[in-house]
Amino acid sequence: MNIDALPQEFPPSSIDCKRQGITHISAWADKDEFLSVFNRIYQPSKAPLEAKTSALQTLKVWKIRQGKHTPVSVLCTITILEAQLFDGKNSEQDGRTGMANEVRSMYAGAFTRFINHLTEYRQQSGVGKKGSMVNRVKEIGIEGFLVELRHLCSHSSMSIAVDVFRRSAEYCMNWLKASFWKRELEQMQSCEKKQIKGVGLGEKFRSELEYIAKVYDVVTKAIHKGAKSMSSAEKELTPGQFQFLQEHIRANNVDQLHTVVLDVLRYLSDKIQLPKHPETVPTICNVFLECCQYMFEAPVNGNTQGLASIHQQFFQTLVAKGYIQLFWEKLMEMCEDEQETPERRQGAKFWATEIALAFRLLKKFKKLLQKNSEATLRFNPKENARKMSKTVRAIYQNKLRVDLNNTIVLGMSGNCPWHLRLSRTYLMARIVNVNAYTKEILPVILALAEPHLKLSQRETVEAAAEKYTMNYLSTLEDGAEPESVQATSTPKRSGAGSAVRRHDKIYTLDDILRKRNSDGDDGASAAKKPKQLGVWKSTDGEDLDWGKCPLGKLVWE
Repeated sequence: MNIDALPQEFPPSSIDCKRQGITHISAWADKDEFLSVFNRIYQPSKAPLEAKTSALQTLKVWKIRQGKHTPVSVLCTITILEAQLFDGKNSEQDGRTGMANEVRSMYAGAFTRFINHLTEYRQQSGVGKKGSMVNRVKEIGIEGFLVELRHLCSHSSMSIAVDVFRRSAEYCMNWLKASFWKRELEQMQSCEKKQIKGVGLGEKFRSELEYIAKVYDVVTKAIHKGAKSMSSAEKELTPGQFQFLQEHIRANNVDQLHTVVLDVLRYLSDKIQLPKHPETVPTICNVFLECCQYMFEAPVNGNTQGLASIHQQFFQTLVAKGYIQLFWEKLMEMCEDEQETPERRQGAKFWATEIALAFRLLKKFKKLLQKNSEATLRFNPKENARKMSKTVRAIYQNKLRVDLNNTIVLGMSGNCPWHLRLSRTYLMARIVNVNAYTKEILPVILALAEPHLKLSQRETVEAAAEKYTMNYLSTLEDGAEPESVQATSTPKRSGAGSAVRRHDKIYTLDDILRKRNSDGDDGASAAKKPKQLGVWKSTDGEDLDWGKCPLGKLVWE
């Protein structure tokens, strides 16, 4: 094995070659990201070890992104670069025999994997299946001495000088540079989203959505303020809104505002050509949340009378099309987003509560009709487009005691399949992020959880959320006894005569633990006896988290 005369130039290699002229999906975002990694590996500036370490981390991210489709040259670069970095970080301790052996072992494993990656690639690509390993790597463009080095690494790596490993690693990195990195930089071109067929929704689709959303917002504002036709809508709208609505009505030859609402919903439900793209539904939800300004302004100003009945068909359309789940989740995100304005968060809170109450009401309605086999109460796929029958209206008004003018009614049949999918994981995330805008929504959605929570579980969570958002620590600092959490009802709010004192301080978990510990010192004498578990005993003072202890290792090690 002679490595004194290693070639300075390398023959062209076909490894990881891709067909030119078409778009390929890669682990790197664009050519700039690829070039950045190349420069950190082969042209490091002042701190080569730090630059190469950063490049290695990026390469590992690429490997995670593409999995089994990661280019074999990237895998080989990771393998050799890891060994070089390990050697570089421990080069000052070369005098130590143990450290030198570790460096040899690192290089031995790297060269073994390097050759294995390349030969496996040749086999999987259907080329060079026959012949020895030396012939296979020579077909790729690599000198045969690396195969001899691999065999030595498998049997007696400790007998190989570290300098041989270093020079061989440098050869491998130079070969990768010529055969993959520089070749890709010469042939690669960044691709924008709009250049890929079938990617992106396009400006035309979004502009259509924005137009119908603005029409819907303006016309529902006029209806909510009491207008029924264009002549009566002028005084309820701003000049710009009135002109916008007037142009739409003239273009569509309608006069009644209710007809405009039906046309918009019919367009959203049936006429609009929705592209088959994963961003379609999120875009629809985002556009309506952004453009329907009055929908959020009215609840903030307290003008909620009749608002639910005006928007009922809109929400029925969202349910029928399968958009309501994401729409509701985005409302919850707005409630939890501290970057949103208080007005928007208040409006999102109102509609998130109304939608959750509508599904809870539908659940009660279906339960009431479980034994009812009337044909008129069976599910119709076009349920959102038909009027409520007298029978359904009587059930909602007389048996469920619902104010139909201020309540969203989604379903009118006993076997209606519509529901919110609320997993326990999702609910746990909402509980963790509870705030003043979401605390009143929690009791409603807990009843919709899948699998269902027990009544005691729901009430415990409700009580915890209530105490959290009512500044529970302020009550403790005033000297009041903490109200015990019962499994029968949610704790009541303090009345005007016994109002909880508010403080400017923001309390954290540390304050709660500090208060609990100070209370626990007084009752230390009444501590519980240790629980006997076979030959073991559990004590209250044990603070070791055995759940996070790896197998075969003690927590305190």
